[in-house]
Order: sequence, then C-alpha cells, then structure tokens
Amino acid sequence: MTLIFAWHWTDGQRLRGGSQFAIGDTLRVNAPVKICERGLHGSESIMDALRYSPGCWVWRTAHTGEIIIGGDKLCSSERTALWGVNAQAIIVEWAGYCAGQAAQFARAAAASAADAARAAAWDAARGAAAARAAAARAAAAWAAASATARATARATARATARAAAWAATVWSDASEAAYGKMLAEIIGYGAKLLLKEKK
Repeated sequence: MTLIFAWHWTDGQRLRGGSQFAIGDTLRVNAPVKICERGLHGSESIMDALRYSPGCWVWRTAHTGEIIIGGDKLCSSERTALWGVNAQAIIVEWAGYCAGQAAQFARAAAASAADAARAAAWDAARGAAAARAAAARAAAAWAAASATARATARATARATARAAAWAATVWSDASEAAYGKMLAEIIGYGAKLLLKEKK
C-alpha cells in the first residue's frame, strides 16, 4: 500500500463541504479519483498547499488508497488527519517579515538608482559647462554630450540591474529562512500534539 504524507489547509476544523475534520479522522471516497474533481487533496510541500488555502488551519495528513500526483498537489481516495493547528499567528508574523524585507530591498534599489541619477546629472552638468565654454565647437560638444547621456543611461541601467539582482539574491535567502522558520514552528507544534496524545 502506498503512503504519502502531505499538507492540507482548511478554514477552521471544517472542510470546504462543511464536514468536520479532526485529528485521527480518515475520510474516504470511492475510486477512481481525479485531481480537482474527485478525491481528497493535499500537497507534499506546505507552501504548495498554502496556495489552495481557504483558511489558516494547517493539517499534516497521510494519504493512502488510490493516489494521483499532479504538479503541486496530489489526490487520494483516503486521507487521515495526523494533526492540525491554527497557524494564523505564524502566517501573520511571516507575512509581516516578508513585507518588511521587501520594503528594505525596495529602499536599497531606490537609493542605488538615485545615486546613479545624481552621477548622471553631474556628468550632464559638466558636459553642459564644457559645451558653453567651447561655443565655437558646438557641434562637437553636442555629440559628446549625447554620448555622455547614452553612457550615463547605460551606467544607470547597470547600477539598477545590479541593485535588483542583489535584492533578489538577498530576498531569496531571507525568504527561504523565513519559510524554514514558519515550517519549523508548525512542525514543532504538531510534534507537541503527538507527544501529548501518547501520554
């Protein structure tokens, strides 16, 4: 018999159809199962499962019977609730952390772009002063200023791209760390529940 552990989110301790879902409950549907049409769903990744979440209760589930895996979710003919927890406080904290990180990265990218714009303005001002001083060579000065503007635009674009790449790298690392913390808290809570039941 195939057994797959997965995650399933609900709105409280009720399923979408309104039926009660509690620790130890095994739900069954008649085969054949079909993803998004008939069966008991879950995802092997807690973040994939969160994408389909109607609420903030997360359940660790065991899927057996007929199982179909498709993309980021699975569908089975049997699903047992191993443990569940209201993760609203954890999700709110995680969302706040992610929003704060995004704001920091946006400020850093904006500051980098502002520095590049200031440098471009100084370059343009120096180019303009040189053009006024050399009025007899206006055509040559105009060509030089155009070249400077193009070079400045390229430098600004490069600086902005570097800032965005840096932000994406840091965001990815910070996002993974926050995800790990959230997952550890949820799993830790589940482990405490299981230990209480065994006593």
